[in-house]
Amino acid sequence: MFPSMFHILHNIILLLSLLTRCKAQDESKPNLIVIVTDEHNFRTIGAYRDQLQKYYGEILGKKQGEIWGEDVKVETTHIDSLAKEGALFTNFNVATPVCTASRASFQTGAYPSFTGANSNHKPMKEVMVTFAEELKREGYFTSYLGKWHLNGESLPGWAYDTKGMEWGYMDRQFMFNRGHWKLIKVNEETKEIDLCCEGEGWKHHQKISEAKDYATDFLFDNAMSKIDNFLKDGTRSSFAMMISIPDPHGPDVVRKPYDEMYDKFEFKSPETMTAALLSNPTVPKWADYEFKGILSQSRKDESLFWSCKTY
Repeated sequence: MFPSMFHILHNIILLLSLLTRCKAQDESKPNLIVIVTDEHNFRTIGAYRDQLQKYYGEILGKKQGEIWGEDVKVETTHIDSLAKEGALFTNFNVATPVCTASRASFQTGAYPSFTGANSNHKPMKEVMVTFAEELKREGYFTSYLGKWHLNGESLPGWAYDTKGMEWGYMDRQFMFNRGHWKLIKVNEETKEIDLCCEGEGWKHHQKISEAKDYATDFLFDNAMSKIDNFLKDGTRSSFAMMISIPDPHGPDVVRKPYDEMYDKFEFKSPETMTAALLSNPTVPKWADYEFKGILSQSRKDESLFWSCKTY
């Protein structure tokens, strides 16, 4: 079943980890963390490249895993350790591989046409039941941090202001609807959340000096803080948390030292990209990207995109 997963898994890579270091008080209900990334090619995760070699063999598997050039690859040791200690999805298929539709299917297990969120920026039906709601009923404390993209056009659309729609998540302090923010911080005086930058605004913030303000740092630091608080509280025996980070989706800007990590690489165009540019086979309607713009992408832009993946 690997070819289906590899061809369809376009918009997000989902990695699930059962926390072995934070054992649940009730071992029949293990703690659960789901990490979602945005526009993440599975070939840039070592654990998935290994799967390619297992399926296709050493020679063809290497070719499939290094489509940007021989030995041009991302090393992801920490993510690989999660896959080794937890669980790795190897047969995850979506009917509509765009952001909103695939997220709705993952949350509910239903086809996009049934959820109402069958294309980007369409809100998910309020009657839909998520896996978080089911876990909540079983006594789990549920939490969501990061991009949601199931509440229509609202931007950023903080979840604490969504008219009571919880979708099963008890803690939604840092859940926002959409946007690819690179800097997130809390105003210490007003406690309001400041975001930067959407659209072209990121060009004014090329230098990201404080790691705690970088979006991925911010979300994971707060996730770990929430886990610590949960373990200290002890009210509920188990927790389920979803962390949805904006990276590696553009804009292609990342903090040091990742911003220069792949400058040494020479990237070549994958065969699949060439086929798409030639419309052979014809590009599907959901892939409404400007392929000509990809051709003009600089080597620096490509290395930054990879840096976001390593990060």
